[in-house]
Amino acid sequence: MAKAGQELALRDKKLLTAAANGWSGEEIEERYGVPAAAALVRIRELLKSRNIFTDIERKQLLLFSLYQLKEKIEEEALDLDNPRSVEAYTKVVKSISETLEKQGQITEAEMQAAARAQAKALLGLIDAAMGRVRQWLAEEYSNVPLEVLDERFNEALREIAAEEDE
Repeated sequence: MAKAGQELALRDKKLLTAAANGWSGEEIEERYGVPAAAALVRIRELLKSRNIFTDIERKQLLLFSLYQLKEKIEEEALDLDNPRSVEAYTKVVKSISETLEKQGQITEAEMQAAARAQAKALLGLIDAAMGRVRQWLAEEYSNVPLEVLDERFNEALREIAAEEDE
């Protein structure tokens, strides 16, 4: 299986290109002689093994590729007198615009993931602060058992949570 950073074999490049262009397994089999099921399994393996980017990074790479395509059309192929040339250029610009618009939108799942990550970080900070406070209080009030301090802290958390629910 190909790992990130390794060159793809020519056959793997062809399979990925065919998949990216929307070819069916049967079309891949007909064109390249690779059984449809085997081709689809190989494509999934390649995608999984090379899935080293986050969703945001993949969107940025897509946007970068679109900008490169736009630049290449502007430099080499844009003929304002040719309607097909103008149409191709317009499609690329529209794709860039749509990609930028989608990047600005955050999905519910992304929002929940961010909230969970923030909650986890906040709990970590609270736990670290409580550990430090416990040390200070244990030194200053050595006659009060730590269990009593923990109980008071938890009680305070419940009270504050109840006030927030009101």
